Amino acid sequence: MFLPVANTALYAGICAFMLIGLALRVIRHRYQAKIGLLDGGDAMLQRHIRVHGNFTEYVPAALLLMAIIEVNGAPWWVIHPLGIALAGGRISHAVGLRGSTGASRPRVVGMMATFSVLAISGLIAIGQFVWSLFG
Repeated sequence: MFLPVANTALYAGICAFMLIGLALRVIRHRYQAKIGLLDGGDAMLQRHIRVHGNFTEYVPAALLLMAIIEVNGAPWWVIHPLGIALAGGRISHAVGLRGSTGASRPRVVGMMATFSVLAISGLIAIGQFVWSLFG
């Protein structure tokens, strides 16, 4: 059976496990530092929390846009590069924040990849809408 968002489903699944991994990093650091709530002023915990939070801020919108354009007919060869860029970008962002609170190459690459996925998916969605009206 073919699902209308089978390709996007792959990246949603991958991102689910990435989210669990990021959450476990926060939990592990909280446990080790004995910080139950907020960040206790711990700089590394603050980074872990922000990486996790940043993931939850951007990934759902990107996956939703990918699913929308896939349902509207975007082929697999459009969805897979977007999914790879999204997952790779989020990994790069997490790596970039691991060692630095400021701008780092992996962090910048990760955000650029994420923004590119959002922008490209958004443009495709708008194009699909316009095409549905006039095409």
